[in-house]
Amino acid sequence: MQSHLLTQLHINQKKSGPRWLLVPYLLFSLAAPGLTLGATSILSTLEQLATSSLVSREIRLDDLGFETPENLVSSDSRRELFFPVPPGVPLNKATLHFDADYLRGDGGRTTLLLSLDSYPVSARAFTADQGDANLRVGVDGQPRKNGFVKLSVAWASIVAESLCEDSRTIGNALTILPSTRLTYSFDTRDIKDLSVAWSALPPAPLILISSDPLSPEAYDTAWRLGLALSRAGKRVVFHTLPAIQEEIDLPGLEIPTALKDIPAYAALAGGGRHRLATPAELGALLTLAPDFLLPDLIVADDKLLRTVKEAMDALAQEILATGQASTAEIMDWLNRSFTTANGTLAEGEIQLARHGGRTLIAVAAGSGGKAAELFGEFWRHALETRAVVPQAIAPPLPDASRVTLGALGAVPGTLDVLARGDWTATFDLSNLSVEGRMPREVAIDLVAAPGPSATQPVASLYLNDYLLSAMRLAAEGKTEHLVATIPAYVLAPRNLLRVTFQRQPVSDDCREEPQAFPVAVLPSSHFRFGKADFGENFTGMFPRLARDAELLLPASYLRNASGTLPLVMRMAGATGLSPLRATLRVADESNALLKPVKAFLALDVVPAEAQVKAWLDGNRLLIGQAPGDAPYFDVAGLERIGVAQVVKAGNTTGVLWQTLGPDLPRFDKPFLLSQGDIALVGGRGPLVLIDGSDPKSERLAANEGGILSAPDLLFPGLSAWIIPVIIVITVSFLVLVILAGIVKRRRTSAQS
Repeated sequence: MQSHLLTQLHINQKKSGPRWLLVPYLLFSLAAPGLTLGATSILSTLEQLATSSLVSREIRLDDLGFETPENLVSSDSRRELFFPVPPGVPLNKATLHFDADYLRGDGGRTTLLLSLDSYPVSARAFTADQGDANLRVGVDGQPRKNGFVKLSVAWASIVAESLCEDSRTIGNALTILPSTRLTYSFDTRDIKDLSVAWSALPPAPLILISSDPLSPEAYDTAWRLGLALSRAGKRVVFHTLPAIQEEIDLPGLEIPTALKDIPAYAALAGGGRHRLATPAELGALLTLAPDFLLPDLIVADDKLLRTVKEAMDALAQEILATGQASTAEIMDWLNRSFTTANGTLAEGEIQLARHGGRTLIAVAAGSGGKAAELFGEFWRHALETRAVVPQAIAPPLPDASRVTLGALGAVPGTLDVLARGDWTATFDLSNLSVEGRMPREVAIDLVAAPGPSATQPVASLYLNDYLLSAMRLAAEGKTEHLVATIPAYVLAPRNLLRVTFQRQPVSDDCREEPQAFPVAVLPSSHFRFGKADFGENFTGMFPRLARDAELLLPASYLRNASGTLPLVMRMAGATGLSPLRATLRVADESNALLKPVKAFLALDVVPAEAQVKAWLDGNRLLIGQAPGDAPYFDVAGLERIGVAQVVKAGNTTGVLWQTLGPDLPRFDKPFLLSQGDIALVGGRGPLVLIDGSDPKSERLAANEGGILSAPDLLFPGLSAWIIPVIIVITVSFLVLVILAGIVKRRRTSAQS
């Protein structure tokens, strides 16, 4: 009977999802409706330990990328800020905490208007020279189908005495602080599918993995999930499931009185540092649900499932030994608390599960790349289901010379513009790297409605904050085309395309209020492909690593998974390694050199035949043309940083990372390796960038822009040498024409 109980427990763990892992521990902490239990019974106490189905969220502006204050300075300034919430899920006790300061050095009338989802909720006038504009506003708890709460901030500063005087000011300003936040809670029982579950993840989701050493399949799944979450703006945290005989820290752990007679709970009662002696103690720890064992996602490999099953089996036997609960009672409670059918996920399965009032996402080991692509912008909205088994996942890009923005997940549309408006779209470079081709031109099709002003609206095109092109719009309600060449240095693994519209507001000599007029980005907007720029630098590695590439790791990384996964995740994001297409290779324990067969990212394992320009000698870092040559940088004692470099290894090219010192750097946020081929990288990102092959950026100046770039865009198959050939042919032809003219004139003169 007990064996069946354990099997059923493990089964239920699978269906309860990522936390299904914690399923066992939560097993005993779930509330079981309909049970009649005494106030001091073990089952009643375990139910009281269960986490409530309500979970809380705090979404701050700095979680959304607004790391510096937003300043509103002009006489009429506006901002729209979007706080993500689970789409279609009611919110409980939702509150906006608006943190802001103001200055009123120019006097006049200053007004702050706050609106939520286009409904005005607060209007205040300020009369002091300076002060805070903090405010707490209740937010309607109705479900948002679009998955956002929109905060609109309008700041008006009027110093003119008459209507048509100049009202521009510099001394009246409102500063919105990054601590502005939306707090709310929601019932996880309202999450019905994988799409909503992904959208409901907190800003810092926790991924639970099995104890070290991690299997290559589980490690491969974990870094791919982490990279997908990082690209979605999350701060990923990895935790390992404690192993038997592992020492863990249990600060403030409280054991209910009713459970102290059970040996496993009694052993944990001391708190502080504790070594888990038996599987039953691990099971007891799971039921107590400390924060580091409450994940949002779980890498469901066999080792983790087996460990949890054994722990809960041992704990169930100790509970049965007390005589306070029968096998039938425990089975009945577990059967009503979990709906899973077995203790393992199907091969490649991604599953939504509930346990202890929590909704979790469980990902089978080996399916991290498919999960990363499924939860991307394009496919995620199709996941209106609790479990999927993806067989093939890829972006639906045809083998053509162009691809529309809609095929990349962008949403063309219309917006009303009074003075300025932005349309944005994001896309991964891996989705645009096809058969050695890269996006070399972007064409935006626009329509703008006319306004009363004779001044034409202006459309400006940005890619990753680089201004690529701009034009005045005729604004006659007809399609217009804004086209720009894309330099290679502009592209990044994750790209932001932005079209900014600017109009001149007109009020007819102040007799009318300025009005907004519509502009539109049409679905026919597209990218055009050209020959990829495979330079021997970090930028040139983006198209290589965005396609079929290798991730090379030493075996030691798998023995310290939670410590090394953040580095792997960050370096993969910094170099553009695709979480869908990359292949993991692990060196054996002897660290025998791996020979790459395609573009690669190698971390702390030097590939065979690698031609390095930065190398380690003990605790010294040397940088030069090659080992054996006189280095131009030779320093010992550097710690908590690493050196990344582009290297040739046989017939392949890749990026090599080597850690300096005993400790890995702890990265604050994602970063990007752009210019250069050597970089010193610390916790804050790149510290020093070196371009050893082009120190004066002559190649960059020659290859980007101007007439030299036109043939490659128009005729991608042509090489750079064709340019001087064309020039020579053209000059020769002109010389021949001139000589022919001279000869003709002489003949004519002789005949006359």
